[in-house]
Amino acid sequence: MSEAPVSIHTQGPIRTITVQRPEKLNALNRQTLEALDAAFAEAATVDEYAWSSSPVPAPRHSSPAPTSRR
Repeated sequence: MSEAPVSIHTQGPIRTITVQRPEKLNALNRQTLEALDAAFAEAATVDEYAWSSSPVPAPRHSSPAPTSRR
């Protein structure tokens, strides 16, 4: 079974929902969208949470620098 496409961390009134698909540069597929929908729906039932949105880009894998030919 694969790892969950989102992680949820709660600390006091702050709930952080993070997409966990770095191998796909955090692209959203059906499974990830459904997991996000469920996570936000559950969070919406709790009045004490503060809401914010902050996208964090996935790490980019850099290609080796081109070498010059002489």
